[in-house]
Amino acid sequence: MGSTGELAGQAGRPDGEGGPHRISDATSDQQKTREATLAIADAVVARAGNLDGFSDPELADLVNSFSRWPDQQKTREATLAIAGAVVPRAGNLDGFSDQELANLVNGFGKWPEEEKARKAIVAIAGELGSKGRRFSTFSTPALVRIANGLSRGIEEGETAGEVAEPALLKDRLHRLAHYLQYAEDRLQQADVQSIASIFKALGKAQLLDDLGALAQPGLDRLQVLRAAPGFKLDNNLETMGNLCASLLPLARSPKPALRWYRKSALNQLNDIQPVVERKIDVHLKADQAERTSGANASRCTALSIYQVLKTRAVLKTLYRRPYVDGDELALQARQKELHGKTRQILDSARPLIDADLGYISWNVIAEIEAKEPLEALDTFMAQNASMIQAQHAAASFDVHQVLQAMDHEPRPPQGDAGLMRLPVVDMQGRPLASEAELRYSIFHRLTSGAVKVVAVQLKGTPTGPMLTRTFTVEGVPYRMDLFGGSKLQPPQKSLTKLASHLPFSAEEEPSGKLLAIPYAETAPGTAFERLSRAWAPFKEAYYYTQRRGFAAPPGIPDVGPHDYALEGCFRLSLLPDRPAGAVHSFRLKGRDGEIALQPHDGCGFIKESLAERMPVIVRARHDAPVQMAAFANKRQTAVPPSALQHYPRSVEVARETREKALAWLETRQSLTAEELFRTVTGGHIEGSNAVAVPSSDECLHVPTGKSTTLTRDAGVLVGRSPYDKPNLRPFAADRVRSALDHDRTAAFLDKHMAFQYSFNVAHRLGAGLAADDPTFFAKGILIVVPDDMWPSEFPTSDVVMSAEDVKCHSHWLGARQTRSRPHRSASKRDYRNCARGCRAFTAGRHRGNHAAS
Repeated sequence: MGSTGELAGQAGRPDGEGGPHRISDATSDQQKTREATLAIADAVVARAGNLDGFSDPELADLVNSFSRWPDQQKTREATLAIAGAVVPRAGNLDGFSDQELANLVNGFGKWPEEEKARKAIVAIAGELGSKGRRFSTFSTPALVRIANGLSRGIEEGETAGEVAEPALLKDRLHRLAHYLQYAEDRLQQADVQSIASIFKALGKAQLLDDLGALAQPGLDRLQVLRAAPGFKLDNNLETMGNLCASLLPLARSPKPALRWYRKSALNQLNDIQPVVERKIDVHLKADQAERTSGANASRCTALSIYQVLKTRAVLKTLYRRPYVDGDELALQARQKELHGKTRQILDSARPLIDADLGYISWNVIAEIEAKEPLEALDTFMAQNASMIQAQHAAASFDVHQVLQAMDHEPRPPQGDAGLMRLPVVDMQGRPLASEAELRYSIFHRLTSGAVKVVAVQLKGTPTGPMLTRTFTVEGVPYRMDLFGGSKLQPPQKSLTKLASHLPFSAEEEPSGKLLAIPYAETAPGTAFERLSRAWAPFKEAYYYTQRRGFAAPPGIPDVGPHDYALEGCFRLSLLPDRPAGAVHSFRLKGRDGEIALQPHDGCGFIKESLAERMPVIVRARHDAPVQMAAFANKRQTAVPPSALQHYPRSVEVARETREKALAWLETRQSLTAEELFRTVTGGHIEGSNAVAVPSSDECLHVPTGKSTTLTRDAGVLVGRSPYDKPNLRPFAADRVRSALDHDRTAAFLDKHMAFQYSFNVAHRLGAGLAADDPTFFAKGILIVVPDDMWPSEFPTSDVVMSAEDVKCHSHWLGARQTRSRPHRSASKRDYRNCARGCRAFTAGRHRGNHAAS
């Protein structure tokens, strides 16, 4: 092969060296260059581990040349061999010039998924900055190359779960941006490609403050360049695609550091679209040689057009007031024009994009093609199901077979049944550093674990564009718009935390989580799609799917994942609610008379012998060896201001509130921010926190644990969250019953517990469970009743619930049917299901009150 110098010289020769080529010869020359480079790479690989014969400049030249062919295995292996030689020399890289170090960082950055390449980037990054090579010694193109390599290393390092190395690379990229901020001449003299590359690198690394700091000088320079006569000829299609992608964060980000530049970014994107459209049109009509050189060239046509399409989809949506100035009708006409031309570009380039990019492009294509943005993923799936499933096959499972296996008495799940670990990823699909919790999931049980579920940590308030897109987890596209529920809500902030928050601060807002499954699972006819139709046949059911399939375990220490679940055949009765004053058919009686509790919306009853088959219930009993902490034990709750806003102004109420507030203030020397707010807005009215269950006698029954604060002396005001309507219920003194006064119902509440439950039910209609038998989901609270107190009128039922607790039914077409569909008492073995206890309320920590409360 000749000397090492000859190897490096051949590999490092620029593609266009030796004078101008005719266009017809370009493809042939490119092929020869590729073959020569691969031959040299093969020789380097053969010498892996013994590269001492190469000088430092030769190694840099080799990496620079190999990086032009990133899709070739030999160039990958050769570059990694050189990376392996660079890493041990960390801190001793003086033999490389500034330009050569930049070439190394950029070259290694072409394979950032390789650990050796990332470590080599880290080794070089350690040499950069104030304590090493100052950024002022690098040329602007060299700084661009460094920024590219650093950003790729950051992204892949975070994906691999690394912490220290991406942090180092981010620090160096931040320092580079900081240098550019003060070296004003750099951006003032930069070309389009340099500015686009710097912006892209900072955006990819999520260094948004640094991007914001460089935004104005960069946009000003772009404005000058766009007005120059050579703009169309000097910037090819690849550069224009990168420019579109680099301006996206400025055009759409709500972050304070960037949103000030939205108008300018949108206007500049709009101004360059005619040039972009022309370049795409010419490129697609050109022959292969013209596509690889000249003013309309791109090394990756599909990627460049994808970048343009992605940007235009955003531009079409945001090019309106108040984001840009202009006449309303003119802006609407421009939006319509953008959409129409975008569809034309997509139609002409679709085969190329599908072939080269695959699922990477699905979100953008779905957004462009959908008539309704929120239906983008479903529309795309309906039109491209076969293509999607050809790349990622859907899971196969048999829900009916799993339900048939539950033909036994209720018992905790056996073995590993239903056990799942729920990994958490960010919105780019990268795993977050947290141990996946082992829990029982009925969804995992019914699907036999075939559907791989992840939890997605959201950033900020969920939006339509955020939810109606796919993201990739380990190379598989996922979607996260199928399971709604309480996890979607961010952690609640205290008033003190809210008071300390500064307007427009860059502090990251806490966010909730959403569950996601592979996109291919939602294709028509898949096992998941059939299950989904049964679980969520109408829109409102979406908000129950998370609780139904993935209810959180109870907050009790040392509880096993099977300790709060039962599977099997349950004898269950669903009873319609009775109007106030009507006698209910389910009536509890103790030794001394009737217990004034009844099934009603949100509350039912379960036999003690059945409930105690769930180990967590045994632990929560009032006579258990180790007592559980009671719900809201000794915790006071203030009446929120929103609870009072639904009532007319009242002088008497205002006077009473003022008197109570003054009496409370006399006991305080100083006030916290929260106490001050509560006092000014609501008089700081506090009371006991408890779980209320329906009574049958229009009275409030208070157990011993709450009798110290809820007394009959002056009556009791009961509030029920949420306070989106009048939800305060006053009880006069003669309607308050206390366990201290030997009230039977209050005494019952003192001794017996309740728990929050979730029921997933298959309703057997015939002799055996059929595949098309209905299924439903119910939730609420069940009060545990001793077997000897169970009403004799219900000998074939072990669980009695309100029909209103059924929230989803596979035969319902709308949520209103929960109110109108008749329910009848069920006989023995009618229901095959799984019951889950989500939270246990120990004896004496709940109270009975009027059913309307």
